Amino acid sequence: MNNVLVINASARKERSLSRYMTNVFVEVGQEHIPHITEKWIAAAFKLVERRTAEDIEALSISDQLITELKDADILVLGTPMYNWSVPSALKAYIDQVLRVNYAVQKIGLVFSYFGVN
Repeated sequence: MNNVLVINASARKERSLSRYMTNVFVEVGQEHIPHITEKWIAAAFKLVERRTAEDIEALSISDQLITELKDADILVLGTPMYNWSVPSALKAYIDQVLRVNYAVQKIGLVFSYFGVN
């Protein structure tokens, strides 16, 4: 069986067309994804062997979300458009999972996703 990761970005829990469409696949809860902080940025750009316990804690949710994404065979993304953009919750998710030297590696002008551990 495939491991399906469903991401619902709509702020509406009811009367949301995007949630209705993704619920065809599976019902998931709406978890709060925090926006990145100055501590998160400092920890993300620090060499792994130099990270403190505080750095590891700052990146813990990011690590969990990246693992979830890597383990997924199928990704279903349901999102509305608010004010000509995606919801801030989806932007926060993207910021958490696209971490340099962990989930994204710059190779010349090409980016390799999940190529670096």
